[in-house]
Amino acid sequence: MFRTQLGTGMESEDWYYVSQVVCSQTQIFLSSTKGLEVYEVDGSLVKVIESEEIQDSNLYMLRDGKPAFLIYGNRGMYMKTLDMETGELSERINFPFNAYEYSFYPGSSTD
Repeated sequence: MFRTQLGTGMESEDWYYVSQVVCSQTQIFLSSTKGLEVYEVDGSLVKVIESEEIQDSNLYMLRDGKPAFLIYGNRGMYMKTLDMETGELSERINFPFNAYEYSFYPGSSTD
């Protein structure tokens, strides 16, 4: 559908990788060493949200179209959602149990 250069703006000695790609109806989200890269479906870059906290997290798309991150913290796993307008992460959403041995999958009717 399109071709685009990834990892632009990085120094030649830096390494770059994409750990996840998640699509919504209107955008493509890449979880990479840069943070979260957001593209339109035509391949044009919308924005890059840089955050060390989400670099090694798992990316999910909630049913309202908001990205959510499963983060492995020092004291257990937690989630944060992202406000796409401001680029700000939400407060920490803790689980009522130890979630290290569980897998999470997005649902069509639940989050």
